[in-house]
Amino acid sequence: MESKEVERAFRNSRAVTLGDSKLYLIIEANHINETVMLDEVYQDGQSYVSKKLPRIGARFDMLRKPTLYR
Repeated sequence: MESKEVERAFRNSRAVTLGDSKLYLIIEANHINETVMLDEVYQDGQSYVSKKLPRIGARFDMLRKPTLYR
């Protein structure tokens, strides 16, 4: 994802993915190093709930918008 998209997802609490089926929320974004800290979540209705797992570090270019099937 580009820097602007990462910032938008962070500010609006939108879920992202790393190309797998897991959903993550960005809890910290470092624009200098282009890295983020992610919290794995699952969707419960209209909100996201943390799985309380250790945080995951990733680079901006690893992030993807999730494909949601309804």
